[in-house]
Amino acid sequence: MMCSCRISSVFPAWLKTQTGLGFLCLSEAEISGNVPTLFWNLSSNHLRFLNISHNNLSGILPTLQHSSVEFIDMSHNKFEGLIPDWNSSGLNIIDLRNNSLFGPIPLSFASANQIQVLSLSHNHINGSIPFFLCNLTILKALDLSSNNMSGELPHCWNQSSLLAIIDLSNNNFFGSIPEAIVFVTNLQSLHLQKNSLSGNLPLSLKNAKKLVVLDIGENRLSGTIPSWIGSVVSLVVLRLRSNLFEGLIPEQLLKLSSLRVLDLAQNNLSGVIFPHTFGGFKAMVTSHSEKSQLLISQYDQAFW
Repeated sequence: MMCSCRISSVFPAWLKTQTGLGFLCLSEAEISGNVPTLFWNLSSNHLRFLNISHNNLSGILPTLQHSSVEFIDMSHNKFEGLIPDWNSSGLNIIDLRNNSLFGPIPLSFASANQIQVLSLSHNHINGSIPFFLCNLTILKALDLSSNNMSGELPHCWNQSSLLAIIDLSNNNFFGSIPEAIVFVTNLQSLHLQKNSLSGNLPLSLKNAKKLVVLDIGENRLSGTIPSWIGSVVSLVVLRLRSNLFEGLIPEQLLKLSSLRVLDLAQNNLSGVIFPHTFGGFKAMVTSHSEKSQLLISQYDQAFW
């Protein structure tokens, strides 16, 4: 293990001889350039854990047809090209965010039935969300944010009961938020901001009893803010800004006793806000854990 250790400006040549390597962490090692082809060939037989994140590595990702890898983190590099067709049946974690990858999500991911985390954010991935992602039954986190993806959100989430984090923000998705989101019973964080979604908030969201973050700002959602939103009492962040919502702010929002961020700016809301209206949001004025403060800090920009 050599995580966060500066070892060389290029990929270390001695790794070419490590034919039985099972665990490799070279994150934040200030390595640049291409990864030698010979290394990919050697690592495909035994390597289970591979972390080469936060470097300046470039080139095209290899095809690991016979790979035994369970954990892959190549995030925060300069890799480019298509995501290869990996033999992904044993993969648990795939983290390729913050690169220059493009093209659609490969069909080979359909066989990744052991995957728990899929993070492809901040690339140039295009196409729609493939339906086979709904069949990854133990998937817990899906992050496709900040890409060039488009199309309607799929309505096939009935197999995704373990999914806790969905981040599809900053893409070009359109259409409505699917009612099938109710099947994601473990959903804790839903980020759909900065798309072109339209229609009303789906009634099924009232059953998302574990939902902590709901961010659907910067879309074209319309209608009134539903009173049932007050029944999602686990909410800490509710961000509806820059949509087409109209009508009154429902008093039921006061039932959200854990709410710490409420952003309704840049809508077509009307009515009078009295001084006591937001007095019930006690969580906004009390101290909280470090984890909670970190969550809130991500939304500071919403108020500027």
